[in-house]
Amino acid sequence: LGIFGALLALLAVPIGLSGALLPLLFHELRREVRDLGSVAGRLYAWNTVGSLLGALLGGYVLLFWLDL
Repeated sequence: LGIFGALLALLAVPIGLSGALLPLLFHELRREVRDLGSVAGRLYAWNTVGSLLGALLGGYVLLFWLDL
């Protein structure tokens, strides 16, 4: 339980900031962009692609690279 608590404390802020980034970005873009729906769709699509690539790289490439 001690390691879990330490990891939770260490990762809570970066995870929270990461999760809040896109909504904050949309809030700011709402003032400047006329077609926010199209921009939001593209941003969420690129966010999904980045998440997928990160999971694949972390799950497969790093395992082979580290010889695990």
